[in-house]
Amino acid sequence: MALVNCRECEKEVSDQAETCPHCGIDSPKFEEEKKYTLADKILGKKNFGALFILWYIVSFGLDSLRH
Repeated sequence: MALVNCRECEKEVSDQAETCPHCGIDSPKFEEEKKYTLADKILGKKNFGALFILWYIVSFGLDSLRH
């Protein structure tokens, strides 16, 4: 059990607390940001198009894009 600052009133509260004893907010602990792995970043939606084009070029060569 550790003490963390409440995300609302910023007073110390247990990291196990479901509500802040000072201000009463639910889930007073700051939520940690999700840490993305390299695989998450590579397979993300933004990179899917670039990966498809790269796969196409590797598979069929640059000449297939010119025709």
